[in-house]
Amino acid sequence: MTGRRCIYMAFLLLVGTLHFFYEQYISRYMLLFVLCLPVLSLAMSLPAMLTTHVSLSGEREVEKGRSASLTLEANCRFWLPLYCFSVRMTRENLFTGEKLSTEKLCLYGVQNSRRSIGVPTERCGVIRCALNRGWAWDYLGIIALPIKTAGDAFITVLPRSEEPVPVPQLTEDSAITLKPKPGGGYSEEHELRPYRQGDAINSIHWKLTSKLDVPIVREPQLMKRKRVTLLVDPAPVGDDLESQLGQLLFLTRSMLESKVAFTAYFGSLRQYIREQKDMDIFLKTILSSCKDRGRAPHIRSDQEGLVYRILPGEGREAEK
Repeated sequence: MTGRRCIYMAFLLLVGTLHFFYEQYISRYMLLFVLCLPVLSLAMSLPAMLTTHVSLSGEREVEKGRSASLTLEANCRFWLPLYCFSVRMTRENLFTGEKLSTEKLCLYGVQNSRRSIGVPTERCGVIRCALNRGWAWDYLGIIALPIKTAGDAFITVLPRSEEPVPVPQLTEDSAITLKPKPGGGYSEEHELRPYRQGDAINSIHWKLTSKLDVPIVREPQLMKRKRVTLLVDPAPVGDDLESQLGQLLFLTRSMLESKVAFTAYFGSLRQYIREQKDMDIFLKTILSSCKDRGRAPHIRSDQEGLVYRILPGEGREAEK
């Protein structure tokens, strides 16, 4: 609007010069009219300027690389439309810490006006779009009043699911182990082993004992779920890190489909995951901060648990 102000000042200077050299009543009225124009314009524009509300809306989630946009919407509740609304918008990726862009947006003839704004999705992360310094302009475009804008808008750019090589066998069957049942008794699962002193006589498998000439007992077993752990040691921001996130997403979906609950670590961040909403919360927590993520704890597989570690680059490590 600087151009309109310059035009007005030039016109005012011209009329003032005319009045200085030709002191006639016409030049006096012209000067008075030009001086009053901003006041009249502001008086006519003020109801619309004070009743305009601005907001950002749009998609909440999008996969990396797909097009995404937000809608800048300005609503004026006065019967006369607002001449112009301008706002400065900044975009920032909270995951990478990048300041993506800062631009000035203008909407003209505001009554129920909308404008589509593209959002970059080349990198994963939560994209924060913030409206700063909103201004409503009078009909001459030379006087502006600050107006309140809505809060920030956030779009989560999700990683693409990526299959790890090799694919670990983290199914429901692999996450179950058998443990001796304390005190014995009935159980659908049994393990055959040689007789040990103190074993109950009724636990002896007589048919197998007669064939092998060695006392064999049927030891009752209980099914117990192993602890399943996914570990991610985050790489620096870039393709390797996004590849790790893609593999984490792939393995999560695979295990949830197999009804396997597990604990996931992304650096020092930890989340127990047993349903999709747990993973959604964990992923958004990861993507909404660029703080040092630290390293995942050193956990190894044993009889009680399975561990799969997603390493940066080509290296993948399944600990069995």
